[in-house]
Amino acid sequence: APAREREENDSRARASLGSRLARLNSQVESVTSYITTYRGAVGPSARTALSEAARHATAATSVQTTDPVAALAEVAAAEPLIAQAQALAEADVRGSSSSSWGPRSGEGYSYSGGYGRSGGGLDLGSLLLGGLLMGGGHNYGGWGSHHDSDWGGGGGFFSGGGDFLDGVGDFFDGGGDF
Repeated sequence: APAREREENDSRARASLGSRLARLNSQVESVTSYITTYRGAVGPSARTALSEAARHATAATSVQTTDPVAALAEVAAAEPLIAQAQALAEADVRGSSSSSWGPRSGEGYSYSGGYGRSGGGLDLGSLLLGGLLMGGGHNYGGWGSHHDSDWGGGGGFFSGGGDFLDGVGDFFDGGGDF
């Protein structure tokens, strides 16, 4: 009777193990890719949860044929960890997107593979970066303010500026050298 009961448990475990383990491995791969992509923004909590989930997934894979019940237990232990890793990583990235160097808002991610952003074109981060690259010393204190900067040119972000391409035209509507 105990042998028959074990056989039934193994059979039930095998029935759900294949799809759950495949989904778990896919999620581990996706979250790993996401964390790698945003490595500077993702903190240690997300990385730890991912590492633990990956450890359970590896353990499940190694015993899936010899002990499907144990493999299913490993998968069950990993599933909440991988969900936690994804949630923590996404929260870390969202938290960093408020800086001008972070990813653009509107970026998203899903287990179905890949990441992308909605929209496109100019955003505040690219405008600030362009301003820094083209004339770094300008005062960015307010839109359209006209304050002198220490480096000689400019005023506010859109109204500051000056000779763009050596006097051919101005950048938005200001004065000062680029």
